[in-house]
Amino acid sequence: MKKLLLSVIMLSFLVATIGVIVVEGASRPRILILHSYETDYAWTRTVNEGIDRAKRAHMNIDIRYHYMNTKNQSSEAAKKRAATVAKRVVDSYHPNVLLVIDDDAQRLVATDYIDNQAIQIVFAGVNAELEAYGYQDADNVTGILERKSVSAIKEVLRLLVESQPRLGSLKGSVVYLSDSSTSAKLDADYLARQEWAPLEYQGHVGVKSFEQWKQEVNRLNGQYQFLLVGGYRKLFSEDSESFVSAEEVAQWTEANSSLAIVGINAFNSEDGVMLSIGASPFEQGEIAFERAIRLVEDPASLSQMPVTISKQYVVALRQQALENRDIRVPKVLEAFARATNNYFE
Repeated sequence: MKKLLLSVIMLSFLVATIGVIVVEGASRPRILILHSYETDYAWTRTVNEGIDRAKRAHMNIDIRYHYMNTKNQSSEAAKKRAATVAKRVVDSYHPNVLLVIDDDAQRLVATDYIDNQAIQIVFAGVNAELEAYGYQDADNVTGILERKSVSAIKEVLRLLVESQPRLGSLKGSVVYLSDSSTSAKLDADYLARQEWAPLEYQGHVGVKSFEQWKQEVNRLNGQYQFLLVGGYRKLFSEDSESFVSAEEVAQWTEANSSLAIVGINAFNSEDGVMLSIGASPFEQGEIAFERAIRLVEDPASLSQMPVTISKQYVVALRQQALENRDIRVPKVLEAFARATNNYFE
């Protein structure tokens, strides 16, 4: 009897203890970080590094991540299924702040929570305009837009040209080649509205398959000074059912294009491109998470957080590709790339 009584007392103690833990966990503010893509995408991993930079010691906040993996989905139906799962996660988790990364997650998920008084939305990595998602008039939305820095591209190319006389002067023409993904088209629309002088921007060429990509690379050879590349992760293979790997596309392009290739995302050089200049994913993650924490601490502060635009950029280099083209970069660019872990052998 004594043993039974002791067991009951111990069980009651455990139940009470667990109950306290559950209540405390439920009372903690919650941030759900919703990514459009998976961590096999360098951009996603680096945005997470930016988020980590903004985390404070001893934060009493429950933080969870969910990855929709839409970059690897070949159909809109598959993306919508990923969105259905993501919405279930949001509705079951009840976050105080929904931190949403990249355009697919905005379009497919976050728009359902506009003006939801229980959830504040912070976005990052958005290439579209606010109007595309109805964010311009929403009273529970803030964030940071991702914009390609044409001034940074011109600045870096000027340094490259000045240190490499055989490239000529910074007065040639450039063309942008990409897949037909939504993000690539949004980038193209933005690039077309920017001031490129003294360079001459000759527009955008979008293709759907790797075979079409190869044809365009060969066609463009000799016509321009620089070939800009960005989105190429959605190029269909010959069977039209799967995507060609980013590394294969980048490395084939480096081996077959006579034009100096410039990536407009830093991770393009991780794939194999000789030089890349892109918006800083560190900044996107850091700024967005700082806002999320501030909203958890003071929800009313959203009115003091106007939407901002990316200001920082990253330079990345691929040593072997540069050597293959007999191009030496200024030491300052190499130092910058090495300092941000964007120098690839």
